[in-house]
Amino acid sequence: MTGLDRLQKLVALAASEPSQIAESQMWTWCELVTVEIVQGCPMYFVGDDEVIATAAADALDNKPKPKAGVA
Repeated sequence: MTGLDRLQKLVALAASEPSQIAESQMWTWCELVTVEIVQGCPMYFVGDDEVIATAAADALDNKPKPKAGVA
């Protein structure tokens, strides 16, 4: 499942919630992605920043945590 698929599901969830808000966090080290429906239009947030849909989908991509380099 891609980040775009996850974002579409998150938008659908937000639309079905009474609060019109849905949140997702793929990994503990990832930022929280929030979708809020305002007057029928989705707004996307990564952490505290409002972003475009592409940036929100990128944040939801299933990327493994980068490994620390060995000295």
